[in-house]
Amino acid sequence: MSKSSGKYVAFLDCDDKYFPEKLTRQVNMMENNQCALCYGSVIVINDDGAQIRKNIVTDKHGHILDQLLLKYEINMQTVMIRRNILTENSLSFDTKLQFSPDYDLFMRIAAEHKICSLSSYLAEYRKGETSLTVKLLDRIAPEMEYTLNKLSSKSNISAKMNDNLKVAFQMLYFYRSLPLIRSGQYLQARKNIFKSVKVKYRYIIYYLILFLPVNRTWLLKLMM
Repeated sequence: MSKSSGKYVAFLDCDDKYFPEKLTRQVNMMENNQCALCYGSVIVINDDGAQIRKNIVTDKHGHILDQLLLKYEINMQTVMIRRNILTENSLSFDTKLQFSPDYDLFMRIAAEHKICSLSSYLAEYRKGETSLTVKLLDRIAPEMEYTLNKLSSKSNISAKMNDNLKVAFQMLYFYRSLPLIRSGQYLQARKNIFKSVKVKYRYIIYYLILFLPVNRTWLLKLMM
């Protein structure tokens, strides 16, 4: 990002793909709504290019951090940022983070600026068997907590935002269960998930599944 010189910054990993008109649609959206950041829907594919699922977002713009706290839906390959937002605020990826530097940066931008989203599919994101997410399961909860602590320390937090932050902190128990499942510690994983079922009822399904002799790899794919 420090080497960029254009008005906007976008991201594309070597094994992912933009759809036609991706950049044009986002520039138009950002120009019309004066957004600091824009993202959109994405199609997730496997190593062979076959579709795994579609991650669909709705059209919206404004101060939507409160929504992202309850449902983080930003895929990095669909993101476009106004470069001056980064330079004028000395914003960049936090190099201390291994799993979620993108989550940290984008949530910090959303905390201070209007952002927008497009329901259009903007990119294909390749999720392989040996993806970074799988390798860094033990880093998900600590790094998300690190970012949430940054957000909760801000002085301009509204009552609604504070309530949603509490929910986001509660959801960390779910993410703490993932490395426990990988290591076969189902009892402790169930205890963590049980603490988070009040904020997302689908977690009840995972809690019940952990009473069964299920394959760990299959279960982690289901949960992630």
